[in-house]
Order: sequence, then structure tokens, then C-alpha cells
Amino acid sequence: MLQFRSKIRATLAVAFSIAAAGVFAQNIQIGKPDRFGGYPTDHILVRFKSGQVPAMLRAGSSRTGDASVDRLSARWAVNDIQPVFPQGFGDPARAERLGLSRTYSFNVRLGADVKQMAAQYSSLRNVEVAEIDGIGGVGFAPNDPLVGNCWGLNNTGQDGGTADADVDAFEAWDLWRGATNFVVAICDTGLYEQHVDLVGRKIAGWNTHDNNGDTSDGFGHGTHVAGTIGANGNNSIGVAGMDWNTKIMPVRVLSSGGSGTEAQCAAGIVYAADHGANVVSMSLQYYTGSQAFRDAVTYAWEKNVLLIAATGNNQGHIVAYPAKFPHCAGVGATTRFDTIASFSNYGPETDISAPGEDVLSLWPGNQYEYLSGTSMATPHTSGTAALVFSYDRGQTADEVLSVLTSTAEDKGTAGFDEHFGWGRLNAFFALQKVSQPLVGFTSMNVTRGTLQSGTVGNLFDTDDVRVNMGAKAPAAIATASAQLQAEGAAPNMTFNRLQLLVEGSASAPGV
Repeated sequence: MLQFRSKIRATLAVAFSIAAAGVFAQNIQIGKPDRFGGYPTDHILVRFKSGQVPAMLRAGSSRTGDASVDRLSARWAVNDIQPVFPQGFGDPARAERLGLSRTYSFNVRLGADVKQMAAQYSSLRNVEVAEIDGIGGVGFAPNDPLVGNCWGLNNTGQDGGTADADVDAFEAWDLWRGATNFVVAICDTGLYEQHVDLVGRKIAGWNTHDNNGDTSDGFGHGTHVAGTIGANGNNSIGVAGMDWNTKIMPVRVLSSGGSGTEAQCAAGIVYAADHGANVVSMSLQYYTGSQAFRDAVTYAWEKNVLLIAATGNNQGHIVAYPAKFPHCAGVGATTRFDTIASFSNYGPETDISAPGEDVLSLWPGNQYEYLSGTSMATPHTSGTAALVFSYDRGQTADEVLSVLTSTAEDKGTAGFDEHFGWGRLNAFFALQKVSQPLVGFTSMNVTRGTLQSGTVGNLFDTDDVRVNMGAKAPAAIATASAQLQAEGAAPNMTFNRLQLLVEGSASAPGV
């Protein structure tokens, strides 16, 4: 039997800084990093001077043989160097004269200070120029005819609002639009499932208010919430929700008049947790906080369900239940001007805030309506949570909430405050954080066995781009082992994981 063992050690990244001899400047307005109009933070472009391309420079390596370049690369933890034009040139002489054949991408972990990095490389003797790259392209925008009215998704200053006072949904959709095997339960007034903007999205739910299977919406509130979470996007109809693929489980806990008890909501939470919900969205407010209600929240949380609820409306310095409970996120409401809404309850249990004033979404009878409230802020957050959670299903509910709060745009008092929580939701930033590499490997060493092929760069890849190792054992020995030690820098997250696939094979004479 051939046995593979792996030993992988993740260490904290250490930041180095050295004085730059040159000055790095751009003569144009540069946008924000890692987004359309800005620049990527995982590489720079380095052009060597004519005749000075290091002889040892090979694609896939992190070293060049030029001592000054390699010293600086070690400080910046460069993990891979690739030619910018790997296909070569039909006119090599012209490419050499223009410097194209001497230009390489020096790749690092996402989030590096690439402007400083480029300045330092530009100062090296054999480097002609080092520069940041740029991000452009089509820039996805859905074709839903009313989506331009959804300022919370993409605020261009429409109706006198503040540009970019939104959750950056358009930018988030360039990264991920959700998964069809993910479930968001909506504890509310039910769902108008025939809505043309919800085709194919509903799965079976339950009515805990009347204890039957009737989840129809005679009030409209639940349908409005569902639209913000998951209205079909880019279907040339109406609006677009935060997540275009998640399944929606209607759990009716309120009457057709919009009222119900904490016990009925508690029963809805338990139903959702027991029937496959990953996120439970509750645009509801109660002010008693019964033990049964608290325990139902804990029940779902222990099953790794993320619960998200409104802080409540028009009550001032108090957060409503269930948002007030531990293990349930509390969401306040913001305006199109990036201020906290006047009606939004607040308090120490506020975790985050999101657009909640004049929000356009679905309404029974294939209609669309504007509503305001922390009820409207909550589904923006729940839909974003669905995107983040479905992107990496290995996360816990608490980790998903940590991603949302740590990537929120700070508003109001610096840091946490009782109105905005940790800030206003940003779906794009949240997806960026959860999609960055979990571990950036910078070196590997075969401590037992034989390296047959592969480099440290191949540790990031799949689809048959791999590191191959081998070990042989005499017939009298039962096992042989190969051991690889890889080291790297973990991203700056509240949680870190390693994901590793190891495949082994063995052969014996006559078998």
C-alpha cells in the first residue's frame, strides 16, 4: 500500500517595509482596489531592462536568480512569476524593442500594497519599470427594467441620493450569484409564489400560525421581503434580488393582518432548521423575549443555521426580539444618503445596517411596491448572507456573520456604534473576503519520498495541475510514505482553513 501524508503549517503573514528610492505616480484617477475601474492587489507588472532578463527566470517559479530582485520578492512573499504574454510574438524583435517580451507578472497574496510594491521594484537596477495592473471590462448589470429604481443595490444618485450609498450588488454579481442547493427560510406573512419574478424559486414551507400547509401571502410583506432576497435576476422582468439562485422556503408565522406570537415565530424557526434552511430571515419585531423564543433561536444556531432579524421600528433605543437574542444578527436600516433611518431601532445588539427606506420589491398580483422599515434592511442582509454562505459551505453561521460585519463600510462613529452596528452592508467586499485564497503557500519541501513534478504554485490549483510525489517500498515492507511540508501565509480573517485533496495509488508485482 502506498500511503501519502501531508504536513501543512499556516503562519501569520509578516509585513516588511523598506524605503523606496523612486516615486511611483499615476497621472489618471484610479478607482478602488480589486474592483472595476481600480486595480488588482494580487500582482504587479515588472519589466526588465533590455538584456537584463534573468537567465534563471522560468514561468511558475518565484525566484529569478537576480539577487536584488529575489531579496525583494522574498520580502513581498511573491509566490509565482509568469510572463504577461505567454503565447510569444510573431515579431520578436519588435516585442523586445517595446519591452513586451521582458514584462512579467509578479504574483502575491490578495490584499498586498501593490502601489508600494511597484515603487520598490522600480528602484531596482535591472528593472525598467514596475507598475500596478488595472481592472476593466463590461461590468455586469442585469437587464431587469426596474432594477435602476433599487438604489440599495446600486446607488447612482438617483432621486437625489448619495452615489455609492449601496451594498455594491452589481459588483458582487460579477463574483457570484448564488447556488441552487441553498435555502433561505423567510418567517413572515407567507409568499405570493405565482409572482413572475419568483419562477422556480419556492420550495415547500409551513404555516405555524394556523398549523397547516397554507403559505400564501394575504398581506404582502413576506413577498416583498422575498423579492429583495431572491427575485430572479437578469430575466428582463421587474427587479433583481440579492441572490438569484437560492431556494426560498416560506414559513408563515403571521396572520393575513401581519400579527402573530413569539411562540408561532419560534415554531417557524424550528421548522426551518429541521427542514434544510441555511439562513432564516425574520423581518419581525417582538418585545417580550420569551424563553421558548430564545431557545428556538439557540436550537437553529446549534444546527449551523444563520438567523438574521430586524432591529425593529419606531421604538428608539431598544432592539426588538429575536434580533436582541444571542445567536441572532440584528439589522438596522439606512437611507439613500448613507444615514441611519429615523425609524430604525438601535442598541448594543445591532450588528449591521443595510438599505431600508423606499425599497422597491415584489408585491402580490405580479406587482411591485416601495416599502420602508428595518424589515426591508433585513432581506438585503439575508440575501448577501446567502451569497457568502453558499460560496463556501464549509463556514459556520458565526463565520458568515463575521464576514458580513468585518467587511461592512464603517458609518457614523468610528468602529462599532449602536445605530449602524459594524457598518453598512457591502456584498461585494464580503464576497471578496470569502473568495480569497485560504492559504497562500510560499514554499514546499519534500521531507520523505521523491518529487516527480510540480512547484509550489501548483498547490493552489486543481484539474490535474498538481504536485506529484512517489515512494517505493520493498515487498517485505507493508507501507511506504511520502511527506510534503508546505508553508504559507494565512489571510487576515477571523477564521482560517486549509483545503487539501490527497490522492494515492499503489501497485505490486503481478497485480
